[in-house]
Amino acid sequence: MKLNLEQISNKKIALALSGGVVKAATWHLGVALALEELGFTFEKSHDEKLNDKKSHNKKLNFNIETCIGSSSGSLIGLYLACGYKPSEIITSAFSSNKLSGPLSDIISEQEKSQGKEFKKFKRLTYKDIMSFRAPIKRPPTSKIYKPFEDFPFVFQKIFQPLARISGLFSTSGISSYLRKHLLSDKSTFADFNLDLFIVASRLDYSGKVIFSKYNYPAPNHDPMASFYTGVHPADAVAASMSVPPLYSPYPIKNLHKDRTDYFIDGDIRDTLSHHVAIDHNCEVIISSWTHTPYHYHDEIGSLVNYGLPAICVQAIYLMLQKKILNTKYEVQKANNVIENVYQYMKDQNFSSEHIKNIIDIIEKKLDHNRSRIYIDICPEHNNYELFFSRFFSLDQDLSAAAIRMGYERTMEVLKSFSCSCSTNHNCSTK
Repeated sequence: MKLNLEQISNKKIALALSGGVVKAATWHLGVALALEELGFTFEKSHDEKLNDKKSHNKKLNFNIETCIGSSSGSLIGLYLACGYKPSEIITSAFSSNKLSGPLSDIISEQEKSQGKEFKKFKRLTYKDIMSFRAPIKRPPTSKIYKPFEDFPFVFQKIFQPLARISGLFSTSGISSYLRKHLLSDKSTFADFNLDLFIVASRLDYSGKVIFSKYNYPAPNHDPMASFYTGVHPADAVAASMSVPPLYSPYPIKNLHKDRTDYFIDGDIRDTLSHHVAIDHNCEVIISSWTHTPYHYHDEIGSLVNYGLPAICVQAIYLMLQKKILNTKYEVQKANNVIENVYQYMKDQNFSSEHIKNIIDIIEKKLDHNRSRIYIDICPEHNNYELFFSRFFSLDQDLSAAAIRMGYERTMEVLKSFSCSCSTNHNCSTK
């Protein structure tokens, strides 16, 4: 499929990947595979001429130089940052045996063309993602918190064990897997082929932490956010993937203070964290996420018929989708304000210099850039197949289905984007 994507060529592109456990991870791989098929690469550009905006003979360049990952999105981001292609990750981590049709052909063709250069690594197992090994022994706690004290005695006995555990599993297995099969004990964020940012939420403090090699100041909209350097990438991924109550908070030694900090899922505080890409001066932000709530279908009926798990997933999706949409609305609002002010000044015959200066002031105050491009890749509301797909399953059929849906949805979104950017509005993709 050939699309008109010239509007985003030779720009600094970021890919933001949300959480959502295995289901989201495989969706992200489908998205990444489609982007690669459309000519995107996952690496920093080493040819300065490609990014020379004054050059009249620019080559089309679609390098995704920045990746921002939360929870399972951080794991996929790490794979890409290590230099693995989407097809290599699919084949190694989740297996592509169940892929059929064009996707199977794409991966087979890449594997054949690369030959011995087609890289593979150990496949993820349930032992890796559901470790029972506690990261460290917790310090003694006070007796101030008694959550079940008002319950009847029988229920106190039943629920009391919940007050003594911090999670059913631990992400220490993920950390061990990454250290053993992808990284070394001395690996750092500076070793990667692209700029990787991993987001985690703090357990004992307000705010979140962005692990990377960059020590940026806190963003204007969230002064409680912090950029951490010097943390091992495997620990950063394990921290970002520690979604409660399934996983225990992940401990990381604070390099600046004599204490251990605990971290939980990166999506809890701020889903997608677009501001990281903005702080990093990215001009195009492609977002991949799976938090699309279920919309009623006659053949499915109400979620009330599917029990507490489905209802809880819907509640979480409603909350996360709203956070994502709020970010989009803020961008649209800023664009509308700037456009209205611009049109007024133009109608009042303001000089070009005054118009530019005033618009620059407004953009700076709003921390906004009108030319920044946002592309969202998420399931449509009628995709109840993905909504009901199991979160933690490593079943190859389910993984293949999510990869296929992510791939197809990316092609649809980029085709629509291509058509909207075409000057003659011709939607032909030949």
